[in-house]
Amino acid sequence: MEMIGYVNAEGGPLLVADGLLLASWKGIEGPDYDRACAIFDSDPGLEGTQIEVGSGNAIIWEMKGAGTAFVFKLSEGHFCITRVWPRDPRDSNVPRMIAERPTGQMVNLGNLRVESGNLTVLWAAEQGVGMELPAHLDAGYPPVDMSIDTAGFIVRVPQTSFACFHDQIELSSGIGRRLHLMAL
Repeated sequence: MEMIGYVNAEGGPLLVADGLLLASWKGIEGPDYDRACAIFDSDPGLEGTQIEVGSGNAIIWEMKGAGTAFVFKLSEGHFCITRVWPRDPRDSNVPRMIAERPTGQMVNLGNLRVESGNLTVLWAAEQGVGMELPAHLDAGYPPVDMSIDTAGFIVRVPQTSFACFHDQIELSSGIGRRLHLMAL
């Protein structure tokens, strides 16, 4: 298991998609962010779901407020995006401890196809233009200006589909929400 990056957001959902599909995502500069938020507003218990983006689908996932979501590579075909609330804010090990726990009761959020090889995690308020990873990197931050420099993260993956699930973990050291992406 390896932490490969993180995404910061000021509230609202994260969007997980093929980087090329995101070229049509306008965030707060168009109707897309409001459309994503309206899905959660209409069903406050919803953890996440598929949303149409361009000619395909993305996954939107509620991270429950402003903060940081850590991106872990658990295995070659399993990524885990983890949002944590540590009991001790100085305990920097909590994200890893939450990420490495076996899956709990999982909620199926749908499937995600990544044809470009750029699996992108983006704060949904941001625009999706330019979400391509430079050829010399396996993971990193998009080479575009965003309102928060770390509001997006890209990892190179083989062309594949992922099953996407949400679960929650509670430990004595903190609680966490997780979005699992498992290669099919």
